[in-house]
Amino acid sequence: MQGNIMLLLLVLWPMAGALFTYLIGKKKSTFGELGMMITVFINQLFMIAVTCLWISHGTMAIKISAICLEGINFKLDGFRVVYGNIVNLSWLTAAFFSRDFLQKDTKAGRFYVSMLLTLGTVMGIFLSADFYTIFLFFEMMSFISYEWVAHKENEKALRAAGTYLAIAVIGGLVSLLGIFMLYHLTGTLDFDALLQASGGVEQRRLLYAAGACILFGLSAKAGMFPLHFWLPKSYREAPAPATALLSGILSKAGLFGMIAVTVTIFREDTNWGMLLLLSGTITMVLGGIFAVFSKDMKEILAYSSMSQIGFIIIGLAMTCLLGRENAIAIQGTVLHMVNHSFLKLLLFLAAGVVFMDRQSTDLNVIRGYGKKKPVFHFLFLSGALGIGGIPLWNGYISKTLLHESIVSCIHITENKQFVNFFQAVEWSFLFAGGLTVAYMLKIYIALFIEKNRELPKRETGKEGRIAQNNLEGCGSEAGIRGVTKYLLTGIALLLPVMGMVPQWIMIPIGKASEAFLRGTASEIQPAAFFTLLNMKGAFISITIGIFFYVIVIRKLMMGRDDKGVLVYRNPWPRWLSMEELVYRPLFLSILPNIFAFFCRILDYMVDAFVALLRMTVYRDVKEFKEPVVGTRFTQVLGTIFDNIRKIKHRLQGKKLEEEKSYVFQFAKIREEIKRMNRFIVGSFSFGLLMFCIGLCLTLAYLLW
Repeated sequence: MQGNIMLLLLVLWPMAGALFTYLIGKKKSTFGELGMMITVFINQLFMIAVTCLWISHGTMAIKISAICLEGINFKLDGFRVVYGNIVNLSWLTAAFFSRDFLQKDTKAGRFYVSMLLTLGTVMGIFLSADFYTIFLFFEMMSFISYEWVAHKENEKALRAAGTYLAIAVIGGLVSLLGIFMLYHLTGTLDFDALLQASGGVEQRRLLYAAGACILFGLSAKAGMFPLHFWLPKSYREAPAPATALLSGILSKAGLFGMIAVTVTIFREDTNWGMLLLLSGTITMVLGGIFAVFSKDMKEILAYSSMSQIGFIIIGLAMTCLLGRENAIAIQGTVLHMVNHSFLKLLLFLAAGVVFMDRQSTDLNVIRGYGKKKPVFHFLFLSGALGIGGIPLWNGYISKTLLHESIVSCIHITENKQFVNFFQAVEWSFLFAGGLTVAYMLKIYIALFIEKNRELPKRETGKEGRIAQNNLEGCGSEAGIRGVTKYLLTGIALLLPVMGMVPQWIMIPIGKASEAFLRGTASEIQPAAFFTLLNMKGAFISITIGIFFYVIVIRKLMMGRDDKGVLVYRNPWPRWLSMEELVYRPLFLSILPNIFAFFCRILDYMVDAFVALLRMTVYRDVKEFKEPVVGTRFTQVLGTIFDNIRKIKHRLQGKKLEEEKSYVFQFAKIREEIKRMNRFIVGSFSFGLLMFCIGLCLTLAYLLW
């Protein structure tokens, strides 16, 4: 029972720590920073203790029934243990890094509070055991993390935050619709019960509709096409610690929900697998193309996240298409999620280091920054090699498993048309891997090989630097130091270890996650990763990447400016943006106008109905003019005011003029109030208002 209570503490402790951080941070910002780091550190200790309990006792669960529907359910298994530790380690690293990044930021305290609240909601998501719990914490996470994107409070940040919030709200409403449909069809939202309950649903179309609605809301946070457009602007405007967590952890919260939908409702469902496969392939390739075109480091990494999410979705699709032989797909999916969390934590914090010094992440401004910085060089290179899928690094292991799952699907498929489609997916996979090598090579050469011949003019002097730092929302130019350096160095050293000896870390993580993903036990030989046959795919992607960098990026995407300096360009047309062409006009102009048109028609219909009732059933009659008669209260009050007026005139020596008595005036006011009250109570609007209040009270009672 103590272990079960610990699950609740993992969620509630960061939220309590947020309140503590806010209270002590009001006196001095350093105290708030200290409270934030202590809270995250203790939560990491809680997670280690829970991990030890899981190793000794196995699965743990806790249910809070005093909430509507099925209550809030938490559960701990191997997959949740893995991601619980990754979440807390990522938060701990970002917390120490934010101490330097936000050193001069006047809004740092607010960021620390939102950081802790978001940690609690993310832990709530990864411990969820039903869709109601996921939805509850998912919406809390979306609203609280809004502060991360809007942190700078300038025009670009607020616009990006508005898009982020709009996607969160729309996605949440659509997911809620799907959850209602799912509960109606199956009678449960519990993960363990859904597999059997969904199998007995005869209305498969409605079940697909429910799953698609839930997928829509969850994939928006993950950055899956076509709901990816919020991602580059939000990642670019958010502070570096927030961006690292947005990409490394919050996107995985969306993937966690997508996995839950797939393995509990549509396990071994070919139609669902094909939908995921098509969406994942498009997301993977487009993300890589957008990253190659971009010339901003954070934007490249943002689109890279989109592309890597596509890789993971393809692996999730293969868990459906391979049926009971899906062990390789399951391990590839989980391991690439884990790898991406570590890699993006490392790379986005490296981008934050660059921004602290150059106040920009534009490649033309930051080129040459990494020279004579061996620690920074090692950190970035380790992350770049990992995400590029280079052999002997962790990304190679997970990408090899994903590639082998596609190859296995080709071999077991008998339909020739499907075989051709899967072969196209395989080549898209290798091509996207090549794009990954190309855009990471682009950043690496800009940072560590090229020379910056003309640095931008910057304000000099202490006061100028402080003013600029406050304006931009960061506060230190010291780079990586202290505990942050050791944490990032440890992660960077861990990546090649994971790739060279996968049997130590990678394979155990994959096996521990098989239960949650409903997979069959598998035995993967570590030596199989390093055969020429399996390394062939990685070499093909590396070759494509080098070719793409030399021919496309260096020859077609770079040009000379007015001074003859070779600069990076983004040839992608600005007007060719899904956000500006489709989403903003659709959601902010077309749909609101359509809804307003129909609402206006309904308003006219209600007015006409009320007018008809007044002319027929409730016939208006001429108001009978009753004599104005007050009450005892109005008479006494009016008499007092009349006497005061008489005394005032006598003292001033003025002649008392004939004026209407206050007794009469107060009586008239009373009659007017009574008339208006009768009109309001008898109106149709008052009835609607009473109905609305009753509905709200009923809803509050049900929630309680």
